[in-house]
Amino acid sequence: GYNPAADIASISADGFIDAPVLANPGFLKTAGKLNWYYANYGFNENDAPTGDFRKIGGPIVDWLKNSGDIFRLSRIASAKGDINNDQFSNSPADYVGVPLGGSGNAYLSATASAMGRMVIKKGDAIRQLIFMSDAEAYFLRAEAVQRGWMAGSAQSLYEEGVRRPFNICANTYATAIATATTSQANTAANTYLAGGLSQADWTASADKLKAIWVQKWVSLVNIDGSEAWAEYRRTNSPSNTSGILPVGYTAQSVATSQAQPVRLYYPLRESNVNTANVPLTGSTYVFTTRIFWDA
Repeated sequence: GYNPAADIASISADGFIDAPVLANPGFLKTAGKLNWYYANYGFNENDAPTGDFRKIGGPIVDWLKNSGDIFRLSRIASAKGDINNDQFSNSPADYVGVPLGGSGNAYLSATASAMGRMVIKKGDAIRQLIFMSDAEAYFLRAEAVQRGWMAGSAQSLYEEGVRRPFNICANTYATAIATATTSQANTAANTYLAGGLSQADWTASADKLKAIWVQKWVSLVNIDGSEAWAEYRRTNSPSNTSGILPVGYTAQSVATSQAQPVRLYYPLRESNVNTANVPLTGSTYVFTTRIFWDA
């Protein structure tokens, strides 16, 4: 049978990343050459807003509020009405996410939060992209140790995995965000880790794997949405959070009465030219037919 420990030992021999893997293919503050997050969800080359649709989802906003994590919330999301991402608030009430199925005037810029300065800030048009975060690498290792597939301290790896997203939110490698330093980020993270909250505080978490999965999901916000969604489908965590949307869907495209999607639609071209290998038909299979690894 499959031996994950052997494969992990082989990977371990090459080492693990210990800093965010960044990518900049040559961004310029010129039309067609901007950081594409900035161009699609923020501003154009003249720093004019490109739309009113760059909102952040309700589940992550609610999770951060409920866990008392205002440090990351205030950087992952913008305060409602902050069109230019240049204001700062420590009040949880100033952050409003869009729930599954949410639409209409209640979720325009004046009343709902856009993606925050961690990814988009007016004027910062050539910011590097995060190809893979160091936090994700730490959570992968923590899970492997917790499952007995490699040696080490699952708790230490997990806690470092939690600290790294705080630093991503505060660090200056991609232009200063607010005024937080690495020291302040670590202080906020350590307070969070010792707060006694299940799925945040390691000691207070009865299910250690679920804690790893949930914090990995949180760490991927605004970095890799497709990976976050795949993790949610793989682990069903956080299980008490509804309205997690896959890449390619918007809050307006899925009615509140429908089940959440469990897969993406095949592209129309695949259905047309590769019919034998695309057996799923109809408009509801994305809500009902799980792929093989989705438990």
